[in-house]
Amino acid sequence: MPNTIRALLFDLDDTLYSRNAAFRRWAQEFVHNDLGLAEDDQRCQEAVEHIIDLDEWGYSPREMLFRKIKEAHHPILQKSVDQLIETYNHQFLDHIRLEEETQRLLTALKGAGLPFGIITNGAISRQLHRIRVLGLDKLTSCIFISERFGCEKPDSAIFLAAAACLGYEPDDILFIGDHPQKDIWGARRVRMHTAWLHHQREWPAELMETPPDYSIGSLGELCALLTPNSTSSL
Repeated sequence: MPNTIRALLFDLDDTLYSRNAAFRRWAQEFVHNDLGLAEDDQRCQEAVEHIIDLDEWGYSPREMLFRKIKEAHHPILQKSVDQLIETYNHQFLDHIRLEEETQRLLTALKGAGLPFGIITNGAISRQLHRIRVLGLDKLTSCIFISERFGCEKPDSAIFLAAAACLGYEPDDILFIGDHPQKDIWGARRVRMHTAWLHHQREWPAELMETPPDYSIGSLGELCALLTPNSTSSL
């Protein structure tokens, strides 16, 4: 990586923590507790996989997701769609956690003197709760949530505001995210360096002209690029 990197910016969901892993844990609990299926029942795993498919990596609107779940399991589910969403929002927080490699990376950044920030799309209350549960609010004050800021990724304004918050020019910053367009294309458009968490996916054909600078399988890969006791360590 170029030694001009002075700071990092991260996406939140499925970047700083595995939202999909958390959703799977939630789905397993939901199927067991709300649908009454035992873990050793073949229908249990089938129901979990069906719910995960409906989730579409978190991009399916919650109202649509729970309406489809309710339709598939009527009349077992007596709660309304709104009630199911409210319960989900509380329960999901119990299943999110920082992976060890993420903790190692954030520790390494601190040791290297590299500040970082977070840019995430979504509702203020939901995303801020997740950030607090993960303890990230204690590690950075540079937190940009689209609903609070007034626009969302890939709008250039939110990237530029986060860069200004960190006190560096965009081309001094490495942005790490998992969404090809909202994260990587958006960051590249303001001249940030980019690292794409590919999650075993291929880079989209429609974005072949604007690939990421780096394609990584996990945040742990960034740790190897850190040089101790340097403020230009990537």
